[in-house]
Amino acid sequence: FECVAGTNAALHYLGTLAVYPMGCIIYCAIFFGMKTSILKGKAHIDQLINGIGMISLALYVSIAFSSAHPFVCFDHPSWYRDTPQSSVFRYPEILCYSSDHTPLLIMGIVDLFCFVIFLYVLGICFIIENFDATFLVSIDRTGLLT
Repeated sequence: FECVAGTNAALHYLGTLAVYPMGCIIYCAIFFGMKTSILKGKAHIDQLINGIGMISLALYVSIAFSSAHPFVCFDHPSWYRDTPQSSVFRYPEILCYSSDHTPLLIMGIVDLFCFVIFLYVLGICFIIENFDATFLVSIDRTGLLT
């Protein structure tokens, strides 16, 4: 990746964060391409949503860890410099709370809200929307709830 973005930590981190949205865009393009050319009406939007949901489920932990990268700092040894400093663990060339650290923090916060928290809330809303009370009744008949 360094041959494309160089050694700029912000561009490297942006590339890392762009993997999931670009993967979803490519998946959608493949789905609609197949729908219009090969499947011709046999593919439904529910299948697209299921596929994106499966990709999101598989990558959720990786997305959450990636969004946390700018927030993990480590302290430099006391003999390294006179003043205590810390660097971003994933990008040790970036000093924490410096002007180079700000773009990483902004991208991390945006990723945290747009993908991690949004996907979590979306999953909870889906469960609430599709919750069926008859499921509890059928479990109660088996005696599992007593």
